Amino acid sequence: MASRFGRPWLTATLLRRKLNAQIAAALTPVFVTPALAEQFYVVFDPASHKCEAMHEIPKGMKSMGTYGSMDEAKKAMGSMADCKTQ
Repeated sequence: MASRFGRPWLTATLLRRKLNAQIAAALTPVFVTPALAEQFYVVFDPASHKCEAMHEIPKGMKSMGTYGSMDEAKKAMGSMADCKTQ
């Protein structure tokens, strides 16, 4: 590859760095998006009359709310009347 600067290795190095940066920029959302989309649900089990924080809502349980972190879900459970333990 000819370079107008007289140093062909410099042009190849710059192109390689640019390509690596573009690949990294394209792959970043693939790994970051699932972490940002994590949701936690506070679910109420009518059989045991207890609440739990989970990643999904199991069949037969009632959803009490959706939260962005486990800490938020546990904090919210403390203020819910149905989730108070006897």
